[in-house]
Amino acid sequence: MDDCKFPVAELANQDAREQYAAGLLDSYIALQIKTLRQQRQWSQAELAALAGKHQSQISAMEQIDFGSWKISTLRRLAKAFDLALVVRFESFGRFLHEILPVERARGRPEARSTAAAPGRGGSPPGPRTGNRNRP
Repeated sequence: MDDCKFPVAELANQDAREQYAAGLLDSYIALQIKTLRQQRQWSQAELAALAGKHQSQISAMEQIDFGSWKISTLRRLAKAFDLALVVRFESFGRFLHEILPVERARGRPEARSTAAAPGRGGSPPGPRTGNRNRP
């Protein structure tokens, strides 16, 4: 465990921490995909075509309980969004510090514009400009 003191006693247990972090990560990725797609005003079918996937797959990936992530699929999505995919190992304390504000902001109208911006790394940028905004 790193220097961060977990506020909930259950998170002091490694298995509980890993399970909690996995759930947060799944919902965080799903939220980023949906937010990036909506910022560009793309339908799920449009994103699917750009990423070489089916619309139903994009729909499934935008669900917070989706947990079957593949690096190859995330790379395709990053390419479709014209973004870099960043994957890194992080301490649980730092991970929670970056992800929890996003999770708390989800659903609050005043926080939606920043809901997918954890402060570094995979922050969704604003909409693209020019004629590349749509496929």
